[in-house]
Amino acid sequence: MKLIGLAALVLLLVGACGTLDEPKATAPTTSTVKYEVTGDLERTSITISTPSGTSQQSTAVPIVNKGGGEGLVFTMPAGSFAYIAAQNNDDDSYGPITCTITIDGVKVSENTSSGQFSIATCKARA
Repeated sequence: MKLIGLAALVLLLVGACGTLDEPKATAPTTSTVKYEVTGDLERTSITISTPSGTSQQSTAVPIVNKGGGEGLVFTMPAGSFAYIAAQNNDDDSYGPITCTITIDGVKVSENTSSGQFSIATCKARA
């Protein structure tokens, strides 16, 4: 009887000690989302999803950020909906307009549309 009790105590102590597992990797909580618009035109109207909602603006093509680089970059919660629509606003341009979404350095969506007042849309999950 004492032997059974001692064996149970040893098993209980061994179980309580646990194991030395490697730390588990956690999923990122944010993603870097980059929106780009290119094409054979001078101006476009864009609608984009941002961390704070939706933004609309008229802008030159290609889109240039405050730092002078191409594209608009946002840090968004992982899993957020990323969306851009770009419309050709040039009265005399029938050329292509292309939108691109890059998330954490990987191009995840690209679309091209041609014609006067055409719209290219891209969407993805951050």
